[in-house]
Amino acid sequence: MKTKNVTLRIDANLYENYRSHCKTNNLLISRQFEILMEKSLGTGYNKKNPSVKKNSFPYVGSLTGEPFMLHENKIVANLLLQNKDLSSIREIIVQENLFGYKTIKSVPKRVNSIIKRIGKLDSKLLDKIANDLSGDGKAVILYSIYRRDRLFQEFMNEIIIEKFSIRDFDFNKKMINKFINDKSDCERKIREFTNETKLKLATVIFNILKESGLVMESGNLSKLNNLFISSDLRNYFENNGDLKFIKSLGVLQ
Repeated sequence: MKTKNVTLRIDANLYENYRSHCKTNNLLISRQFEILMEKSLGTGYNKKNPSVKKNSFPYVGSLTGEPFMLHENKIVANLLLQNKDLSSIREIIVQENLFGYKTIKSVPKRVNSIIKRIGKLDSKLLDKIANDLSGDGKAVILYSIYRRDRLFQEFMNEIIIEKFSIRDFDFNKKMINKFINDKSDCERKIREFTNETKLKLATVIFNILKESGLVMESGNLSKLNNLFISSDLRNYFENNGDLKFIKSLGVLQ
């Protein structure tokens, strides 16, 4: 999504009161202005701007069953680096119980989910997942989710990037719930998700951010945490045109 910086003249006291209101209710000021504009434009907004939908991949709820899975990603990445095909990877993992699950019932589904995420990554990124101990591996797994899940990508682009840019590191799951509910107002597909699915998506997204290291918990408090990635990986993302993803890690701040 292309963004634009704008300058507005509004009453200073009104702004400060609204800013305090947004802080208390886990809202982003810029997003509230966007929502107001979207509602004013109504259903004609996307019809007048077909390109908004044309290049977008669909919203899906499959993330509810697809957590971060660091250990599992490392195993699959290793097998992919050995040029194993999908059927062989699934068979090896099940037969040798490489995931270490108590039952193998969910293993094929988990393998398929990981393959969909990282199966098309090049050997450089696969090696980061399989063997890197510096933190690059977690960033690449996060990247694989970012590339495949539209709702997750938009949350990173619209919420996380802005919070890093204004150095507002306070974070909690309510922010994700609010984001999903706001999306429901203007996106029919998300509106069709059940409340249970929306709540589960918020929980999974929060846990993904936590397991990647982007969110840190201390007692009952959660904070955004700038991720440190190697210059090698940063250059890779920059050369690939993934500047927004880099910003969503807080790397450019």
